[in-house]
Amino acid sequence: MANLQTLPADDLPALSANGHHQIAPLEVIDPTEEDIASQFPALVEQSLLADEAGAPRYWITVLDQSYRWAGTHYEPVRKSDLQRQIVRLAQSTTAYKKVRTNDGDQLVEYHPFTKPRLIDEALRWFQQITARDPEEINPDGLINCRNGVLRISWHGAKPITSIEPHNPSRHFVIDPPGLYFDPAADPADAERLLECLLPQGRRLFLQIAAASLDISTIRDRFGHRVPALMAIGEGQNGKDTLREALSRIQGRSSIATIGISDWQQYEAGSGRGRFSIAALDRARFSIASENSGAFKIDNLQWLKAAITGDPIPVERKKIQGVEINPRAVFLFFLNSPPLLDGGSAAILSRWAVVNMPHSYSTTPRPGQLKADPRFKHDPEWLAKSVLPALLNLMLESLADVAANGFDLEACAADLQQLREDTSHLHQFLRDEGYAIVGPADYVEARRVWADLQHWYQREGWLQPNRYGDLEHVETSSGDKPVMAARLLPGRLIALHPSLRKARETGQTRRTLIYGLAKVGPKSDSKSDPITEEELPY
Repeated sequence: MANLQTLPADDLPALSANGHHQIAPLEVIDPTEEDIASQFPALVEQSLLADEAGAPRYWITVLDQSYRWAGTHYEPVRKSDLQRQIVRLAQSTTAYKKVRTNDGDQLVEYHPFTKPRLIDEALRWFQQITARDPEEINPDGLINCRNGVLRISWHGAKPITSIEPHNPSRHFVIDPPGLYFDPAADPADAERLLECLLPQGRRLFLQIAAASLDISTIRDRFGHRVPALMAIGEGQNGKDTLREALSRIQGRSSIATIGISDWQQYEAGSGRGRFSIAALDRARFSIASENSGAFKIDNLQWLKAAITGDPIPVERKKIQGVEINPRAVFLFFLNSPPLLDGGSAAILSRWAVVNMPHSYSTTPRPGQLKADPRFKHDPEWLAKSVLPALLNLMLESLADVAANGFDLEACAADLQQLREDTSHLHQFLRDEGYAIVGPADYVEARRVWADLQHWYQREGWLQPNRYGDLEHVETSSGDKPVMAARLLPGRLIALHPSLRKARETGQTRRTLIYGLAKVGPKSDSKSDPITEEELPY
């Protein structure tokens, strides 16, 4: 085996002027190959973190993906490109070893680092020294703009904005800026963008979108739960233009696309959902479009946790699973209403709904509005004429939310309609004057059953057959009638888990439903037993 040795600097012959690197002399007598190889990571670090003039280059690495500062943001560098840079460095770096020949010892120039193991070790070292946590990327309170980075600070409940020069040591943003910050921007085109929403829905949309600007402060400092938004409307209703606008304000890497099917698979612990949820670690928005409304959203427990920012476990391919606290605002664009069973308190605290009734086309038919293709396909026009004003509207709404919370009462009627479309029992309770009350109040289950049978007849759910007997009418929607009195308490508890069924002690042994009371104009005494004559049949 050849005896490797690095000679004192004065004894090394000069290299030709070919741009090669030469490793520094080792303070070791007869160094081994490992002694020489140990210099390579530091050489890679020196080469990549500074240019030839010594000016610093800035890099970050997040979850095995490296990024290089590009003046206004960190841009991704493919792993293969980074490997090639390290390979070229290895190929251009030489050392000398003493080789014993018949003519005596001779110095031979060679490339000590051109080994796959050393390339891989140097790459891993570089990624380790530039590593950043995913939560540091695209941080709260910063918006990357073309004329600087907009920083949001707070004076009480008032957001204060300031523009800072792009700085690679302070601004770990990985998307090119998509807009200019202009506090005096003309709002005309931004308001045209929002015309796809009904007037009462625009304020709520802006409030929820604004929370993405500094969601941690809205949640932690002001104690507001940021609801998920369901935007319901068929076809080309403007949802794509809203998604495009939001992605250019927050950056495309801040937009996760996680559909209901992903959450369903995540709940089951299988399929793509296990991995697609991981995008929430740096997302500011989770935006999904759903063509079908034939799914229930209020029974997805992990989705509820993500909406409120509670910890959820995520998996990444070939990377050990971790627990994250999502910082995303959730938007679901639905072509048709979803199924919504849950009680009003649980739903109103997590969900908001707006309607998108319009249809757009560049060649509109009767009933359609003319689409402006610039909203989707002209980034320069968006950056200068639309998004600055939209950002101003969001900043105004951010102050509104901090001070007053979200205007969810504006959509309470729409949410109630969704519940009634899912289960007729919601409409029955409302029509008959029932309300969810405290745990000490109760109503007799048989009385509720009697009211339900009267309601079924009035609404056409009970109709006489050819023999004159009343029969339930089946529906095609899957919303099945309650076929027996013993089943009614369970169906009501499924809608409102706070209710409780109990058997009364004493002679009557009545079945009671605690937490439910009649408070409307048809209110009856809670203590009077119902008689046979009060039943409809």
